[in-house]
Amino acid sequence: MPEYIINGVPVNFPFEPYQLQKNYMAKVIECLQNKTNGVLESPTGTGKTLSLLCSSLAWLLYMKAKAPRFPHSAVTLDTLQLPELSNAKNSNLDPEQALALQEQLRNAKIKIIYASRTHSQLSQAMQELKNTSYLDVRAIILGSRDQLCIHGEISKQPNNAIKTTLCREEVKSRNCSFYNRVEWAKDRTDVTSVPVLDIEDLVTVGRKMKACPYYLSKELVEQADVIFMPYNYLLDPKARKSNGLQLQNSVVILDEAHNVEKMCEEIGSAQLRSSEIAVAIEDVSTIIKVLMDGGGSSAMDEDKPFDFTLEDVVLLKEILLNVEKAVDEIPILFSQGGSTQPGTYVFELLEKANIKFGNVNVILQLLTSLVAYLTTSMSNNFVRRGVGLQALADFLEVVFAGTGPEYQQSVEKCFRVHIEYEETKQTSKANVKRADGWTATKQNAKTPATKADSKVINFWCFNPGFGMRQLLDSGARSIILTSGTLAPLKPFISELNMPVDVSLENPHIIDRSQVYVKVISHG
Repeated sequence: MPEYIINGVPVNFPFEPYQLQKNYMAKVIECLQNKTNGVLESPTGTGKTLSLLCSSLAWLLYMKAKAPRFPHSAVTLDTLQLPELSNAKNSNLDPEQALALQEQLRNAKIKIIYASRTHSQLSQAMQELKNTSYLDVRAIILGSRDQLCIHGEISKQPNNAIKTTLCREEVKSRNCSFYNRVEWAKDRTDVTSVPVLDIEDLVTVGRKMKACPYYLSKELVEQADVIFMPYNYLLDPKARKSNGLQLQNSVVILDEAHNVEKMCEEIGSAQLRSSEIAVAIEDVSTIIKVLMDGGGSSAMDEDKPFDFTLEDVVLLKEILLNVEKAVDEIPILFSQGGSTQPGTYVFELLEKANIKFGNVNVILQLLTSLVAYLTTSMSNNFVRRGVGLQALADFLEVVFAGTGPEYQQSVEKCFRVHIEYEETKQTSKANVKRADGWTATKQNAKTPATKADSKVINFWCFNPGFGMRQLLDSGARSIILTSGTLAPLKPFISELNMPVDVSLENPHIIDRSQVYVKVISHG
């Protein structure tokens, strides 16, 4: 492929680039070279994705080529740790040389994280990558169990929450044969010979080797140069932690970034209903009964130990009853239809039930254990338990996403709590076909009748900069936001509250002189 030198970096491009494509690639490389953030707009049809991939990958290979090599030593980039680069352990290096070598080693381990809104958009980007000359880079995509699970029973579950819980329990007990083969499969030729693995490739390889594609993709992240993933894997701190993503010194690219503002607000928001609290209380009461009838923890399956006792569950029930009471006591004028409070009101509300920063992690651990027990031991084809407890856990994880006075000040500034009456839902029962061929009444979740005074607690984020701040604090080398429709850029950058040193508003690839407009009055 033709090679072009852009900002000192040799870039292989499938054809002679237009000037606006050169300008775009120059801005991308400028961001990466200077460790700065950028907001780049280039209209649809200008080859934005191809230019983005070629320029970023060219820069990555350029940086790796500059990394020091150790041809006559067993020491490699993988075995040489950064702390060992001190002048004391490298007597032949002066301090400046040691620091330079340290920086070069960091650059050799840089990864590019490419995120977009949907998996279909990511698939298109990966297809573009396959059409370039950069097929010697390792690329992997991260997906959910919905897309990657090949377990016969777990993959048939109705939603991702149940799949996640069942999967974790199977993995924990080493009962999943697909997971057990991941370590063996990751170094096999069937995996290593395919440099760019998309969702379909992972599932195909997983089925062929009888190894879990979901956990295989996680194992391959360490060796990957480029990692593709949806927005929420990056912007949601819980998802980042779950996927073990380390963004330190990585390049983060957010494509189709006109969706980022909304996504940041949605990820930072949460909702809890009175009906979900009631379901949680009912499920906890059921567990207490099972424990008491079976003589405490002896009621549990010895092959599947759970990290809770009867005393733990009784204390949790007391907390849940206090949450229900606190929510019921919130005054709402019927004529107004709802009540809006500052964001920090949610902490005052939960503190009435003794849920606070000091003990919320313990409560979350207990909720996770109870959901796992209910899902694996007490759910069946007719009734799915644990929905209320999971809803409470999700709510608490969003509300207590940070700690300290600075976090509470941010919540007061960026969030609002809106309490409204919960709509009464008519329960409908539809006949569905079960996996065993029988027809059954669908009843996915245990849902009690909604009370007349039931309420919904909405914890709403109104500042996308709050979510972006958590990404900025992750230690990423550069963050590039790009799309076909970002203008005007100043309000967009201001909303996200991020430092931006590089920006670009590309014109369309078609010049005005190439467009002819004619009105036909009659035909």
